[in-house]
Amino acid sequence: FKSSDPKVKLRFERNKLKIWELPDISLKMRNRYFVSYDPSKGITEKADFGVIKVIDRYWRMFGGVSEVVAVWRGHQDKDINLWLACQIAVFYNNALLIIENNTYDSEQKDDDSEFIYDTIADYYPNLYSRTSADDIREGCPVKYGYNTNRKTKPMLIAHYTAVLREKLYIERSENALDEARWYEKMKNGKYGAKPGKKDDECMATMIVVFVDYEYPIPKIVEEETNTRIKKVSSTAQF
Repeated sequence: FKSSDPKVKLRFERNKLKIWELPDISLKMRNRYFVSYDPSKGITEKADFGVIKVIDRYWRMFGGVSEVVAVWRGHQDKDINLWLACQIAVFYNNALLIIENNTYDSEQKDDDSEFIYDTIADYYPNLYSRTSADDIREGCPVKYGYNTNRKTKPMLIAHYTAVLREKLYIERSENALDEARWYEKMKNGKYGAKPGKKDDECMATMIVVFVDYEYPIPKIVEEETNTRIKKVSSTAQF
């Protein structure tokens, strides 16, 4: 599909998985593919988009950089989108799934995210956790997802600014680059997109590239199996 109108192009690509590279199944590796999911805030036209973004970290083993290999952007109910994110993570060799848990200036009093993450964990165990390994060993409850708040959001932005400046990842989504251009610090001190613009893919990108440099580089491992992960593939369709 080709159109000179960017709005028409985005409407055509909505709710579709755009793939630049299929998952590589020739090697069994740990920490190769990462998937970030920025949840949508509704399903209306004016609501924020849900974004699922996939990076391949293979070239980090050889001193290179990670690259974007797939992205999904659209409007669906949150529970359906969560299962879709799991399915895409399964497709990309059971990737680490990083779900944003946004409490930045949130007015929501009833947060059901931990219940949702716990439900997903029964089927898909490779979820990003902000609970340290030491705390988990001591019996502390696992808190899933990347928590975007007043402390972590400026850190994400500073890191992403450096990543763009130093060209520390390869971006293939034109929309992500557009959103990065109009993402700014506003007069009230908050960060976000210019009026009338969106920043959902920008946030999903900032999170996945931050975790990219937080985790160890990938490595080749012997074949591993996990029967629980396979159950997710039949839960949703993309």
